[in-house]
Amino acid sequence: MYVHWLHEISHEQAPLVGGKGANLARLTQLGIPVPPGFCISMLGYQHFIVDTGLARALDRLLTGLDTSDLQQLSAKATDFQQLFLTTNLPSSIAEESIAAYQVLGIRTGVAEPQVAVRSSGTAEDMASASFAGQHDSYMNVRGKDNLADHLKRCWASLWNSHAIYYRHTNHIDHQQVSMAVVVQQMVHAASAGVMFTANPVTGDKSEIIINATWGLGESVVSGMVEPDTIILDKRSTAIKTQTIGLKESMIQPVQGFGTEVLEVPSYLRQQAVLNTEEVSELVRLALKIEEWYGAPQDIEWASDANGFFILQSRPVTGLPAPGG
Repeated sequence: MYVHWLHEISHEQAPLVGGKGANLARLTQLGIPVPPGFCISMLGYQHFIVDTGLARALDRLLTGLDTSDLQQLSAKATDFQQLFLTTNLPSSIAEESIAAYQVLGIRTGVAEPQVAVRSSGTAEDMASASFAGQHDSYMNVRGKDNLADHLKRCWASLWNSHAIYYRHTNHIDHQQVSMAVVVQQMVHAASAGVMFTANPVTGDKSEIIINATWGLGESVVSGMVEPDTIILDKRSTAIKTQTIGLKESMIQPVQGFGTEVLEVPSYLRQQAVLNTEEVSELVRLALKIEEWYGAPQDIEWASDANGFFILQSRPVTGLPAPGG
């Protein structure tokens, strides 16, 4: 009822799993390497807020809410999010989610697999508003109790002050949004980053941009490190320029749970993260993804001992006019 596996999600089910979940399902079924996992659909969120009375609390939050008063917005959003975290999951949602987590463990050969628990909202990854960074996702979650807790944390992030303000600014009805959650096997990334199938700075659609760093890609997405930057010609796939960033820090999973920031060994800081063959493989994946979507893509990737994995693909938003 609530769980949908990425490799099985049909076109008709896509609206139930949000923008991120639907895109990951499409990529999986295209043969793109995506970490295995499942989605807990919008129905889980909707039943949670209705069955527990949180829907009434939400009505109170939105009544008379002045998004221009940032102090009031922050206080109300924080109080409402705390209600999510202190409210127990209905047993039907908890049992089905935990059962799926246990099946994922069987499929990956790990009794309690380390997973990424990722938000997937109804309004995410649109061409006009990507919601990048507005909702919360969590890396290296392990164990059924932690899974249940972080499921609620993802749902609660639908109502953080940043997301509420973003929806207001983009004229998106608060009452019409919902949240699914993606649960995937964790990639213990040796390297990771982002790539764009159009230059997001110049708007040049003939270029591919790859950013790469050591460890998990959150350090690139958050701006914590200066990554390597590779600019390629899309038609010939030849490298036009390559800049080696000073990668002083990296994010790595903690052995038990969560992540930590570590110093990059000095000999790796100014060493290129990707070799020529690895760049070629990323470009191959990027071109295949863009061809399928028919529009420039913003793609998150990671690499471990098993090769490259695509963690997300969404339209590039706000692309400037070339030469503008």
